[in-house]
Amino acid sequence: MMNGILMSNGIDAISVPAATAQEFNEKMVRFYLTKDGAEMMAFLVDCHPDAEQILAHAPS
Repeated sequence: MMNGILMSNGIDAISVPAATAQEFNEKMVRFYLTKDGAEMMAFLVDCHPDAEQILAHAPS
């Protein structure tokens, strides 16, 4: 669903590498428990093919 929204807005899809599946799951559980998405969003941005460009334009 996330990638559908991204792609329909002209943004490349995010692919979570299989090697980080455990980390993804741990962060997702913390997100569900705390309702704080900052850690999960940072993880997903790092998985994006344009992560460096996105982070360079992120507000401080």
